[in-house]
Amino acid sequence: DPEEVTQRLGVRVLGSVQYLANNHSPQSTFDDRLAEPIRGISTALLAGSRARGARSRLITSPTPGSGKSSLAMHLARGLAATGRRVLLVDADNHGQGITRRMQMLDRPGLAELLAGSLTGDDPVYAGDLASLSILPCGGRDERFGDRLSGREGQARLQALFQGYDEVILDSPPVLAKSDAVVLATMVDEVVLVLRAGRSTQEEARAAREYLAAVGGNVVGVILNAVDPKRVRYGYSYNYSYA
Repeated sequence: DPEEVTQRLGVRVLGSVQYLANNHSPQSTFDDRLAEPIRGISTALLAGSRARGARSRLITSPTPGSGKSSLAMHLARGLAATGRRVLLVDADNHGQGITRRMQMLDRPGLAELLAGSLTGDDPVYAGDLASLSILPCGGRDERFGDRLSGREGQARLQALFQGYDEVILDSPPVLAKSDAVVLATMVDEVVLVLRAGRSTQEEARAAREYLAAVGGNVVGVILNAVDPKRVRYGYSYNYSYA
């Protein structure tokens, strides 16, 4: 529960999301039931970020199956709904969660940007809101990690960030790919997504330590798929959203 997260990881809980059955419209990329919890999470995140001048954030998790890609998408859209110019980046070249959900598998994106192989086409695409832009992962690249660590690739990515008020990056899980650790050094803040009933204390602690070792600024945790019946009343009231 949220208290355990704070005690054992030493970071605040930005908010939690109740378990939601996947019964929303298959034609819709976004689930309207997440609008309210995402609004609360965005408020908690921005409240501490304004003073620090943070504007780029990595959304990651210890292991696969946490729902981080979905939360990254909804968080980016929630920020864009406030009028901020938001860039959503799929930086998971293996999982390609956002790219698949957005049906952009056939489009060039981050992989081509890092490789310098774009032929003039802008790899950034418009979202469903005027202030939301999306950079898909692009084609699978065996050298993706090397390019991400390279000076030229990082310079290209940072130059792209300059055109936006907020940047949200979805990365591979920390314990699955070293790409997440590299990306943590390129952003202002890191948000760790834990799945209630699935993420273990050992996994969460290991991910936190890996990120801290490279100076990753872990500012909070989102607790996903919470069962309100299994959370003590006080925490269900304070942190969970219907």
